[in-house]
Amino acid sequence: MISRGTLPTLTILRICVNPTRSRGSRLNIIIIAEGAIDRSGKPISSNYVKDLVVQRLGFDTRVTVLGHVQRGGTPSAFDRVLSSKMGMEAVMALLEATPDTPACVVSLSGNQSVRLPLMECVQVTKDVQKAMDEKRFEEAIQLRGRSFENNWNIYKLLAHQKPAQEKSPFSMAILNVGAPAAGMNAAVRSAVRIAICQGHTVYVVSDGFEGLSKGQVREVGWHDVAGWLGRGGSMLGTKRTLPKTCMEKIVENVRKFNIQALLVIGGFEAYEGVLQLVEARGQYEELCIIMCVIPATISNNVPGTDFSLGSDTAVNAAMESCDRIKQSASGTKRRVFIVETMGGYCGYLSTVTGIAVGADAAYVYEDPFTIHDLKANVEHLTDKMKTDIQRGLVLRNEKCHEHYTTEFLYNLYSSEGKGIFDCRINVLGHLQQVRGTGQHGPLLSPRAGPGKAPSSRGVRPVGCLEGSAQSTGPGKLPLPRPLCMALGCDRHHAAPGAVPVISPLLCDPPLPPKNLAPFAAPLSSSRDKTRLEPNPPRRRVVIARRAPAGRKGGQTLVGWDGGTSKEAGWFPGAG
Repeated sequence: MISRGTLPTLTILRICVNPTRSRGSRLNIIIIAEGAIDRSGKPISSNYVKDLVVQRLGFDTRVTVLGHVQRGGTPSAFDRVLSSKMGMEAVMALLEATPDTPACVVSLSGNQSVRLPLMECVQVTKDVQKAMDEKRFEEAIQLRGRSFENNWNIYKLLAHQKPAQEKSPFSMAILNVGAPAAGMNAAVRSAVRIAICQGHTVYVVSDGFEGLSKGQVREVGWHDVAGWLGRGGSMLGTKRTLPKTCMEKIVENVRKFNIQALLVIGGFEAYEGVLQLVEARGQYEELCIIMCVIPATISNNVPGTDFSLGSDTAVNAAMESCDRIKQSASGTKRRVFIVETMGGYCGYLSTVTGIAVGADAAYVYEDPFTIHDLKANVEHLTDKMKTDIQRGLVLRNEKCHEHYTTEFLYNLYSSEGKGIFDCRINVLGHLQQVRGTGQHGPLLSPRAGPGKAPSSRGVRPVGCLEGSAQSTGPGKLPLPRPLCMALGCDRHHAAPGAVPVISPLLCDPPLPPKNLAPFAAPLSSSRDKTRLEPNPPRRRVVIARRAPAGRKGGQTLVGWDGGTSKEAGWFPGAG
């Protein structure tokens, strides 16, 4: 990728193209920004680069100018939701403004809509151009924003790496657990290549913890993960089996392959599985190794992250299906479609898809509804059929209500709308899992992957993304010991008002990978770090709190410092 302020063009080509060819790659793609210049200020055109490659490197080369193709196409779910949020924020800004209110720009910071003074934004734009003109390229990148800088650094990290010449004695295993999610393969690819660049031995495990118990472990190299970036699902295979059903066999294979670190990519089953491995350390010395979890589930219903791998792709799959359904309804006239999405008890898919497609109603578990709400929606659709838009779209999360099932909604809408509109059902099901990775899947996966090549600092916190910045542990309360997940967290975190609070802890000083003694002794907690002590006194600690939204009361999860999940319990009051 050639952008403004890069090294001389021929130097880049020799550094990037020749090594990939020497590793057996038969294809090289060079992306050139429209206004690219080198560090001396000389413009870099696509034809100039083509001539260099043909004349100096001797490779057959073609030029493709994307041009206005990049402006066309159907908006993605992210663009639709972002437009809706920013449009709403802009209207609120206008309604709240006074004649003395300065002009503002509605912008996005992290995942929140914010209002920034117009003149400050104009000044930042001028500062970027000034930095470019003065060849202060590093400063210009910083002025572009944190997301741009992070993405640029990650790209350079992944694109310019090469396998290490010397092997280290460290080895790690990667496995997928739970349901397939787009982005799993991209996360595996980035983790494998970063680890190989550091000289580590990397194993991949087929079929999750069940495959680990059966010895389905193989070593992978650089080219074994080639082409995985845009593939959906799980190339390794994934299952929901938990370690407690085959713990001894898992320990046996960890010992057999000398696995010193475990990277688990998956949903809540990955959280539960690693928690079981951590709790079994008192019985098995082989499990006193580094562990890390990358959240990956289309439901986006796991704690510790705002966005899990696969959720954006699932929303886009549901959105595309709903777009086709709306097109069908437009041709038929006076027809209402009831669409069921996945997500368990979490209404993320239904809510975000509803915003993206302009649904008439979205029923989710987090917002309890009654028969009166259903009746009001039927009346709304009845009135809508009298307008020019004679179609309806209703979204329903698969577990939004125990009794008001999809079939019940169909019967209700069909009966109450008889003579005015007819009704049809569409259950999207696993269509939301198999779509190719969307634009955010490959982007989030490397962000969760590169920083996860383990070191010898003990248990790593769960890899998560909060807003637009990568973080490890966004919580406020310490866990009683260094786990990579929330102890005692709800199985379905999206229950009304449930707010799990997570704060992973690091072990300091570094822990030897195969030393059982430090993990056998209880640990004392502080707000910042966890230090090992011989036999500290046991004390109660607050693990998490949850409170009903807008109401008093709630519960607090309390456990023993250094205890197990069975010793923890919920108590009344969230104070």
